[in-house]
Amino acid sequence: MMKGHWVVYELLRQQVEKGEKYIWFHAASLGEFEQGRPLIEQIRAKYPSYKILLTFFSPSGYEVRKHYRGADIVCYLPFDKPRNVKKFLGIVNPCMAFFIKYEFWKNYLDELHKRRIPVYSVSSIFRRDQIFFKWYGGTYRGVLKDFDHLFVQNEASKRYLSKIGINRVTVVGDTRFDRVLQIREEAKDLPLVQKFKGENSFTFVAGSSWGPMKICSSNTLTTIRR
Repeated sequence: MMKGHWVVYELLRQQVEKGEKYIWFHAASLGEFEQGRPLIEQIRAKYPSYKILLTFFSPSGYEVRKHYRGADIVCYLPFDKPRNVKKFLGIVNPCMAFFIKYEFWKNYLDELHKRRIPVYSVSSIFRRDQIFFKWYGGTYRGVLKDFDHLFVQNEASKRYLSKIGINRVTVVGDTRFDRVLQIREEAKDLPLVQKFKGENSFTFVAGSSWGPMKICSSNTLTTIRR
């Protein structure tokens, strides 16, 4: 991971084409990438003349999707230090940027805002206990104000942001659902799974689940079985 972060500048110098316009998408890891993927592919289809740059912070995203065909360049995002940020943006010079979900890198966002490069938060979600809404969270609130627009998952997020003076907000829901529906449409029959499932049986699969989700799933299954 460390090596990947440090060699990114040389990779970008080799791959960024001068004169081309780049739309930059950043996802922390694989889960965030899957959330942003429907948007990446829609923009790719609608604006084919633009190049797509996709960055990851975590190896769990980069190692799995480093050959993703929906992007022209896939690489790690250099650490969020002023010198790194200026170097990165100096090479790429994106025409706009999209940060997926919980990505609030202060130096990157400040520099994008300073350079008047439009930047958007996609599928973000906010809770009352986050630092943005604490009395001591002024610096972090300033980071949110760097976004030209925030596309959030629910009305509660919009209300919390409104209370701290951020109103360039639209509720669009969770893009994970768009991705799940897309996967269902593209799904192929798997004989092994069909054999495991059997005929006329109901099969429920849960992956990467967490506490509240397990409780909700358990209650739902209990209701279905009645």
